[in-house]
Amino acid sequence: MPNHLPTPTHLAKKGQDFRLEIHFVGGKMKKRKIPLIEGLSVEEFVRRNADDAFLIEEGYFDILHERETERNAGNKAL
Repeated sequence: MPNHLPTPTHLAKKGQDFRLEIHFVGGKMKKRKIPLIEGLSVEEFVRRNADDAFLIEEGYFDILHERETERNAGNKAL
């Protein structure tokens, strides 16, 4: 009989960082792991660091739209 303890679900495996998010589906509590890069969620990391070409290739058009509206707002202020 093996003498080891099961790995808890809230601990990172193989050096992966994640945030545990709890949500309810059909009245039952579910847990979801959200992967992190440098302490940020993947979407927030992409939002801050990706260039426009990457965003177009990967289909992040909502982020492109946000950046464009920020640029237009900055140009109107000048």
